[in-house]
Amino acid sequence: MGPFFEMRTYTYASGELPVIMNNWENALPGRLQYGPVTAVWYSDVGGLNQFVHIWPYRSLDERWEVRNRIRREGVWPPSDLAEKQGGRGYRLLSQENKILMPASFSPLQ
Repeated sequence: MGPFFEMRTYTYASGELPVIMNNWENALPGRLQYGPVTAVWYSDVGGLNQFVHIWPYRSLDERWEVRNRIRREGVWPPSDLAEKQGGRGYRLLSQENKILMPASFSPLQ
């Protein structure tokens, strides 16, 4: 995995987590055909109403290629796919993206 990791933190409105979880559960198998996911989490204590996911990439170019391809082919993002299939997407209050690189001693490279 890696060495580039994209960490995305979504802050959502209270009550939206069940919609997010359903949309992701349905969309993730299709997204995994384009590359692995490192983690998918939601907050339980601390900053609430946050949904975090981390994606590994071999390069930043690969990140762009994968993101463009999944959007073009309509398999991602989960909220768009849900709406296209007649369901309800979710709305985020805010989003934060980071590109992270592991320390030389990190077990996750």
